[in-house]
Amino acid sequence: MDMLQVIFTPTLTHSSMFYSRQLSNFNLCIHNRDTSTSFMCLWHEGMAGCGGNEVASCLLKVITSNLTPKRNLTVWCDHCAGQNKNRMVLMIMIYAVAKNILDCIEFKFLVSGHSYIPCDRDFVIIEKRKRVCKPMVPEEIAEMTSEARHVQPFNVVMMKEDFYDISAQCNAFLNTLPIKISTASWIKISRANLPIIQVKTTFSNMEPWKEHNIFKRGMSMTSPEFTLYRHLEKGQPLVILKKRLVVYVGIHGYKICILSSTLYIIKLI
Repeated sequence: MDMLQVIFTPTLTHSSMFYSRQLSNFNLCIHNRDTSTSFMCLWHEGMAGCGGNEVASCLLKVITSNLTPKRNLTVWCDHCAGQNKNRMVLMIMIYAVAKNILDCIEFKFLVSGHSYIPCDRDFVIIEKRKRVCKPMVPEEIAEMTSEARHVQPFNVVMMKEDFYDISAQCNAFLNTLPIKISTASWIKISRANLPIIQVKTTFSNMEPWKEHNIFKRGMSMTSPEFTLYRHLEKGQPLVILKKRLVVYVGIHGYKICILSSTLYIIKLI
């Protein structure tokens, strides 16, 4: 699991757009090593940010969409605390096991400098395609991504109203201070041990597991509120500087207008 470098739209190179602010588009890749298939979760900054809530929401959607028939899942990702290594992703791990989506899930965080994974190969393919395609709107990024690989095309997942405020659930249920998640290299959650989670600081089989119950006092997986995930607000306002920017450009059959809190890109007929 990894995040692609931000893609800006519209993809224009003339001087007017060089000094203009563009829309940021995000792509989270989840690669299944068993089948060599990749799920590309796409959204833009007008829908949500690119933090722990969004990454955890993407992971939940892919896990619940028949990612694999197997009941045990191992996820490899980097040490980025803002996206992968945080309590929101941990909450989704617990949720997936508690709700019988999986029997066991393990997160392994790669050592810095040694974090090359299959997602990086997928990103190279997308970047090569981007050199010949000039996406103007987020929908064209989805089209570009789906056409980037002819053998086993990427599975494009459009994240629309699929984002959840998982951080609010974490505030209500979890106390992650005892596990020192910033130093963890391996986290394991299994149905047999719930509500206990197991943590290691290395990948060595010689190191014993450290076990923690991170649920707050009076909270458990059987609490009625544990199943309630509040959706994030539909969309989010763009930054003030983008609100002040108004650009009209007619090029390549498109009319681009960045106005108020919304970015409009209209294809001219």
